[in-house]
Amino acid sequence: MATPAGTGYRSPLKLDLDQLPKTGDMTLFNEFVPIYNAIHILNAYLDSLRLTLEGGDSEKPPSEEFRFVRGFWLAAGEDIEQGSVVTVKAGKIVLGCGKRTKVAGTTHIIDSFLTGIAMSEALEGEKVRIGIGPAILNVPGYEADDEVWAQPPGGDFAGSFLAEKIGGAIRVGKAVAKDYIMIPEAYLNL
Repeated sequence: MATPAGTGYRSPLKLDLDQLPKTGDMTLFNEFVPIYNAIHILNAYLDSLRLTLEGGDSEKPPSEEFRFVRGFWLAAGEDIEQGSVVTVKAGKIVLGCGKRTKVAGTTHIIDSFLTGIAMSEALEGEKVRIGIGPAILNVPGYEADDEVWAQPPGGDFAGSFLAEKIGGAIRVGKAVAKDYIMIPEAYLNL
């Protein structure tokens, strides 16, 4: 929807501040205009940030309304592609999921607890950003209510989303709609 010229942005936060200073003194007017502009720009930015964090646009896809808001940077323990399922192992980000779990039929415990998504790409030794859920991602091929699996580090498909439990895969999410999967908070026991 277009905003009529001269009315500026619209915000639910009422500043009770006109768009322009109301004074007949041109010296004061010229001094106040940059201050008014800064306040209005800050309010527009905060409103944009609020919409990003809270959602609120029914026309946006779920992956834009419910994005990663938490994450951190660590060195990559191997080459990492953006969008890969990753975990932290020995202080480095590696491909694969990392829930604490016992591998079936063995006494081996996977000593990672964190499952996230690579938000950047990196070569081994470079820093990579890991996004921590909850978040919704656009991943084609999933239907609503499908389970989403990933393998721990070292698996043949480590780093990839899987539609079935193969090779010691661990459930890491669920499809909330066609082509949209939700990655919950890493510490939740799915």
